[in-house]
Amino acid sequence: MAIADPARPLACHPACAHLMTQYIVYLRDVVGLAPVSLTIRRSYLSPFLTEAQGLAHQCEPAAVAAVSPCIIRDFLIATALTQTRAIRIHTVSSMRSFLRFAHVVGLIPRDLTPVIPVVPVWRLERLPRHLEWEEVERLLTASDRTGPSGRRTYAVLQLVATYGARIGQVMRLQLGDIDWTARRIHFRASKHGKPVTFALTAPVADALLPYLEDRGRARYPEVFLTVRGPRRPLGETNNFRTCLLPWFRRAGIIGRPRGAHVIRHAVATRLVNQGTSIKAIADILGHRSIETTRIYAKVDVVHLRQLALDWPEAALAAAPPAEAVL
Repeated sequence: MAIADPARPLACHPACAHLMTQYIVYLRDVVGLAPVSLTIRRSYLSPFLTEAQGLAHQCEPAAVAAVSPCIIRDFLIATALTQTRAIRIHTVSSMRSFLRFAHVVGLIPRDLTPVIPVVPVWRLERLPRHLEWEEVERLLTASDRTGPSGRRTYAVLQLVATYGARIGQVMRLQLGDIDWTARRIHFRASKHGKPVTFALTAPVADALLPYLEDRGRARYPEVFLTVRGPRRPLGETNNFRTCLLPWFRRAGIIGRPRGAHVIRHAVATRLVNQGTSIKAIADILGHRSIETTRIYAKVDVVHLRQLALDWPEAALAAAPPAEAVL
């Protein structure tokens, strides 16, 4: 599902666009959500406002007030059939947020958030989605660095692949976070994690310098800016995954998870395979709680095999005869 620009009005009835604007302003000024969270909320709420029975592009106050549990149920059932679980989670979360807003500001007479079902997510139920390290190396070597956009993408990929940084941390990286004299680089905290500081490696420096020459003296402190049109921080556009797709195709990575986050997971998985402790990995990834990092223990197949119990038949065959026990 494409993520829409939260500042762009909905292409529908003015009342619907006005309602969405009110909601986004509330999330920004009252709840204090970050721009990327506003974009996600807007994108996943839009289908409800434009397709649900009784709303369907109108969103007049009377129509919003008439929203009922049946309308919510019918919409969720109809849309869930074609959605992945991740999209369903975003959808119900955004609808729950909107219904809470509508009740707080008096558009809906009663709180309807309990109507929204919870999409079950079981802790540690899946392995982290990641690339093999050989695929990460292939992704870096298959890069096209002939233009400013390619040099910028390569620099971003080097940062993620070298330090396991989140893409949000890389997008928020500022010029002052790179200490060229001390050869240190600092990443700000992200997603309730901790800030982290690393040594500035030669490959990262070699990737950053050509891009910074292209970047020039822009008025923004952020390192990564758009290369087309008026310069602005790249993080505001929220489209870096789209920039990565051609790189994955050139590297021959087809039918695999794509995006910067799977590279972060590949870094963590590689550290596990190298015998790095979970505590050290937590510090590198900036996790505040080691519980967040424990999921990577599931990819340590070598050590997990040592913990496996014998198959029952094998255990029985190895057991002493009954009379010997007596």
